[in-house]
Formats: sequence, structure tokens, C-alpha cells
Amino acid sequence: MSKMPEIMENIGIYIHIPFCLSKCPYCHFYSIPYSEEKAKDLLNALMIEIAKKRNAYPSATVDTIYLGGGTPSLLSPEEVRRIINGVKENFLLSEGAEITLEANPDDLNEKKLEGYLTSGVNRLSIGIQSFIDEELSLMGRRHGGKEGEEAFFSARRAGFSNINLDLIVGFPGGGRTNLKKTLEKAIALFPEHISAYLLELNNETRKKWEKLLPSEDEVAELYLMGVEIITSAGYNHYEISNFAREGYRSGHNLKYWEDKPYLGFGPSASSYDLSSRFTNCPDLSRYLKAMSEGRDCLSEKVELSEEKRAKEALIMGLRKREGVEIESFKERYGMDLSSLPSKLSPFFEEGLLEFAKGRLRLTLRGVLLSNEVFQGILSL
Repeated sequence: MSKMPEIMENIGIYIHIPFCLSKCPYCHFYSIPYSEEKAKDLLNALMIEIAKKRNAYPSATVDTIYLGGGTPSLLSPEEVRRIINGVKENFLLSEGAEITLEANPDDLNEKKLEGYLTSGVNRLSIGIQSFIDEELSLMGRRHGGKEGEEAFFSARRAGFSNINLDLIVGFPGGGRTNLKKTLEKAIALFPEHISAYLLELNNETRKKWEKLLPSEDEVAELYLMGVEIITSAGYNHYEISNFAREGYRSGHNLKYWEDKPYLGFGPSASSYDLSSRFTNCPDLSRYLKAMSEGRDCLSEKVELSEEKRAKEALIMGLRKREGVEIESFKERYGMDLSSLPSKLSPFFEEGLLEFAKGRLRLTLRGVLLSNEVFQGILSL
């Protein structure tokens, strides 16, 4: 395999805020109970880590910042401003950089949202999940459908012009009627972006709700119905779970899908520098201690061979509905995708993968069985 040499240029920054007031049963991310004291300690540690990584990547320009969690909206606008300013003081932040804050509806009010906007946040991702009160209650959400709607209106009044709504497909006992109501409500609000994720549960919760959960076939039906409803409203289905109005694709998430570099800060946050992946320890106490001592707190570091990186880049690229451009992929990674039919013939024969307009992509049926296709690529 021969490939183009690459350097770290435009990078994304992910900052993990691990605090929650309660734990949702579908959440797989590291989170702990919130306290003002822990939040203060985290911010101090983040400033240390940001400065430390600046020294490792002195020429990098940051064009996306994403505050995820956990629940970043538990932080005050002043705390969010401190984080963004910490990035600005240590990295070159490009003009017009996309700066996203994840938020729960019950944490938001117009004054707080105005504060986030003036702190530098220009994209809001609201965890609506559903507009059906019964579904939200079952999933342990602290807001109802009306509160979700009001959070969106408050964000608009505050001045946010780039809003994503996070939704979940496949609620226990939900069915087509509830999903249709949620999607129609979301579309009526006319956000710039909609994310519709399939529900994922840990084994314990899945067993608890076994009789309420839709079957795999029913989930597939719900997903296809959701795609039809959202795209019919004029949204571009650009990634398996993501839909955007023209000009509003998630710049930060595209880093992951297009194999671009990013740096993660905070406990459990992951980084990728084009040759290796490394992940911070998912433990706030250990993280704080390590930062105070001026050392890393890694739980994992994986050096990527050219072949492994190419496979991972192909898998992430296939998440995009347009797929992967064959010629540019060969130039970048030295892998000729046109030879794949002989190696992955069942997926082509079953209509899960296809070539179209110089690209390799998943068919819509392939999207439903994407995990099988991705496993096949990893086993090459």
C-alpha cells in the first residue's frame, strides 16, 4: 500500500463534560452525578490538558469544537466561555469555526441560551429524543414533550440559527404512530439538522424491557418510515442517522466520517492524529490527579497500520449516504475499492453494497445491515 503523506492541519476538538443529574438507560457514555465543585475541578484540569496538547500540535488550526457528555448544559455560560477561551488561547481557531453544545431541554431558558451564544457557541444540539410524554418518562428523561418544544423556541428567541434535534427510533412500546407524531412535530419546528438514532440498550435494560421492545424487522420498518418522512420534508439524508438542510451538515461529526484528525479533552475523550487513536481514562478522579501532576491519563492507545487505517476509514466513509469516492480513496490509502467485489461478493450479490457514479456506497437495505458489512470489511 502506498499513500499520500498527510499532516495535522484543520482539526476538531471534542470536550467531554461527564456530568448528569440522572442516568438514561440507553446512554453508553461515561457520566457521573453533577456537583458545582466537581465542575470547577474539571474546568481547571481541562485548561491544563488543552495547554499540554497544544505543545504536541503547535501548527494545528481548530475549525470545530464540540462540547458533549454527559450534559454540557449543566455548565453555566461563564464556564462554557472559559472552555472556549481556553481553546482560543492555545490553538488557532479558524474564523467561523463551528462550536456545538449538547443540551437537555430541562436545563435551558432564554437568558441562559443567550449567554451560551455570546460565549461563542453557534450550534446547539438539543436532546429531545421524543415528543411523547409516555416514552420520555419510561426512558428516564426529565422533560416532557412540551418542554422539548419550548426549549427549541427559547433557542430561536435567543438567536440560535443552527439547531440540531436528537431523536430516538425504536422506543419500547412506541410503534409507528408515536414515531410519526414525534417526527412531524420535529419537522414542524424546522430545525437545521435532525439526528435520528436507533435505540441501543445495555443487556440488563434490554432484558427488563424485552416484551416491550420492537423486533428487528419492526425497527427496520420504523427506520425506513423515518427516513421517508424526514427526507420528504426536504432534509438531505447524508449519514446513516443524520439529516440536514442545505449547508447545515455537522462539521464536527464529518471529522469522524471523513477520517480527519481530532483531539479529545476530558475523562473518556478520544483523540485521533491520523496514525494512532488514544483515549483518556473514563474516571474523573484519576483524570484530575493526572492533570494536576502534568501527565497523561490514557486508558488505551492504538497505533494504526496503513491497512487497518484504510479499513476503518472505509467503514466510517460508508456511513455517509454518498459513500466513498474510489479514486481519491486509492490515492489517499493505496486501497483499490474496485477489487472489493471479489472479496466481499455476498454483500454485492445481496444488494447491500453498490458502485454508483465513481463511488462505493451502501444501499438503503445495506444501511439496515451495515454492521454485517462493516464486520466483513474488518475481516479482509
